[in-house]
Amino acid sequence: GKAHMLCTILHRYEESADTCDQLLERNEQYMPAYVCRQECSYRMHRAQAVIDDYHRAVSIYPVFLPPYLMAAKVFFFFYRYKNALDVIGKAREMGLTSAELDYSEARTLRYMAEKKEDLDRPKELLSSVLVQLQKEAEEKAEREQGQNDKEGQPTVRNVEEDEMLLCADPVEEAEVWKELAFCYMDEKNWDMAMQTAMDGLQKFPDDSGLVYAKAGTLK
Repeated sequence: GKAHMLCTILHRYEESADTCDQLLERNEQYMPAYVCRQECSYRMHRAQAVIDDYHRAVSIYPVFLPPYLMAAKVFFFFYRYKNALDVIGKAREMGLTSAELDYSEARTLRYMAEKKEDLDRPKELLSSVLVQLQKEAEEKAEREQGQNDKEGQPTVRNVEEDEMLLCADPVEEAEVWKELAFCYMDEKNWDMAMQTAMDGLQKFPDDSGLVYAKAGTLK
């Protein structure tokens, strides 16, 4: 397992995918290999392979989130918004939640919006994501402080947990501020769009997306 983890970290996706193939030849029920291979396919822009491994992974272990996220992203990038929402809905049926899942749903719904009221749900989700990210940042700081207090005691991790963590693709807070600003722009609420972009720029002054969003409110 460590070999393909290292290859993924080093962006050697083809080699890592080949290693996953070999693992699956030995045990076709080894779900982490499907998840790792799915990410490699995503990074190499192999859309159908991402979707195929999504189906394989969730058929074995349907309560692990990353396969859903990768599949939803691929459908989004190919403008198949209903398919993306279907994947997100299946994740929610399994009781899965995360800031990334909420962000993915909000972005998809914004692109599908046909009237002003359709933007209410995306705005609600994005505001929730900002709260989640702040909470996660605080919890991370507490964990790091706790590790420092243990004076370097080793942390024991499960190998499969490490493999799955490679597939985590956390949403960037700056992207959330930008998407929320675009929601307000879409409904022509220019004052809120400007305020949201400015709030984001206070935390991320060099983010080009937020600069673009702010500029869009000045048209």
